[in-house]
Amino acid sequence: MRNEMKSAFGGKKILLWLAVVAVVAGGVIGGIYYKKSQGANEASKPFSEAQVEQINLKVVELTGVQGKSVLDLLKDKTAVEYSDSASGAFITSINDIKNTDKEFWLYSVNGVDATVAADKYITKDGDQIKWEYKGF
Repeated sequence: MRNEMKSAFGGKKILLWLAVVAVVAGGVIGGIYYKKSQGANEASKPFSEAQVEQINLKVVELTGVQGKSVLDLLKDKTAVEYSDSASGAFITSINDIKNTDKEFWLYSVNGVDATVAADKYITKDGDQIKWEYKGF
């Protein structure tokens, strides 16, 4: 009878250990799955409004008006700072985003990088002007 009790108790002990191992393994696997699903949710979220605003601050798009300079159009639509140089107006800040040693404002007209200062380029109706804050 004692052996039967030991066998019965030993069998219950094994079942108990198997149950504990199953619960722990299930918790580990469930935790890994949960963590992966949370990571996937984070990665699939769109940009926050603050991130989009920051991106939009570094690009300014304008439409040309016959006879107006790029600088005039920029001054009409933004808060702009510039310094005069021998070659024309040098833009130093747009909407409080200032040039640095590594990043500065450049413009293009109709997809072509400008080769003259903003006050020297006279636009035509419909020209597409794009100012971008770029790093080099």
